[in-house]
Amino acid sequence: MSTMSETTDPPTGYRGYVIGPHARVVVVRRHEGYAVAVVHSEGPLSHDDAQDMAAALRRQGSGQLTKSEAASILGITEKGVDYLRREGHIISVNQANNRVLIDAQSVRDYQGRRDG
Repeated sequence: MSTMSETTDPPTGYRGYVIGPHARVVVVRRHEGYAVAVVHSEGPLSHDDAQDMAAALRRQGSGQLTKSEAASILGITEKGVDYLRREGHIISVNQANNRVLIDAQSVRDYQGRRDG
């Protein structure tokens, strides 16, 4: 069972690997001298879908949310999330690519205060 094959000239631009149509999305944890990979989704996934899923997994581990995810948790629109950011009710970080990440703990804290 191989989802990646080593090549010398990968057509997808990835150094040494070609991602096939049945590639899995995995979570990799590095420990002292070894790595553990856990399959998160079997696929088949498009390259873009696999990248989006991997990005969501990285954010999940970092304690950050997108505006869309924060809006869904709070039951409001993304404009409502922007309002809460401006008013200082939730903490956010602007990334270099003009995307905004919201601190998940500040969303939970705000939700707790709001719901009493």
